Amino acid sequence: MRTTLAALFLICISALPAFAAAKAKGDASPPVVIAHCKGADDCEVKWGRALVWANTHLNYPVARATRNLIQTSGPARGSTYPSVSIARTRNPDGSYSFVLQAFCANIFGCRPELPELRADFAGFVDAGFEAP
Repeated sequence: MRTTLAALFLICISALPAFAAAKAKGDASPPVVIAHCKGADDCEVKWGRALVWANTHLNYPVARATRNLIQTSGPARGSTYPSVSIARTRNPDGSYSFVLQAFCANIFGCRPELPELRADFAGFVDAGFEAP
């Protein structure tokens, strides 16, 4: 019995690096266009909301905020809390897209999960309120 438990323990331990490596590939979400704005007033309002959202809805503080980029600090090793990068990119028609990318450093993923995080961001930026 003792030998069986030791063997099972060794198998589990030896599988962890492979599991962690596979999961690490999913730690960073692909950049996703979440919101759009058109015109100076609309873009300033929505970019302001993006900054407010980053300051109030995330567990990491905003480390960098410019006219076209918002980045939080983090993620801390092993944390399920996402850190984010939000870029405002100009489209050929003169409108802008807000591109959100999230990162977490936990093999079990982010909390909140990334689709929920994206929906919350979109609802807040587009309408100034949180998604249901």
